[in-house]
Amino acid sequence: MRFFNAHVWRFYERLKLGSADSGIFFAPLEPEGNPVSDEAQWTKVDDARIKRNTPKSLLFYVPDSLAVGTKYRVIVRTAFTGGGTLRKTSLSGSSEVVTVKDAA
Repeated sequence: MRFFNAHVWRFYERLKLGSADSGIFFAPLEPEGNPVSDEAQWTKVDDARIKRNTPKSLLFYVPDSLAVGTKYRVIVRTAFTGGGTLRKTSLSGSSEVVTVKDAA
């Protein structure tokens, strides 16, 4: 079982989930290191697999479907304001490049 512990980028309250656009995603990279633009290739972390969702960190299980040795950026996205109102456009943040490693 693989965990990922991330600091939350510019989300000052816990990440608001519940819309199709909201959540934590692993985006594979283009050769130049940017996330692929085709979001159909992104892997979403199931909301039920998020174990800690606080103003300063997220702790979640890494999806088993991710290929070991592959590089990704973790994209954190919400469609809600801090007060819980649905936004017109989603707000996103991304991590540095991460590499999936086998749990030893």
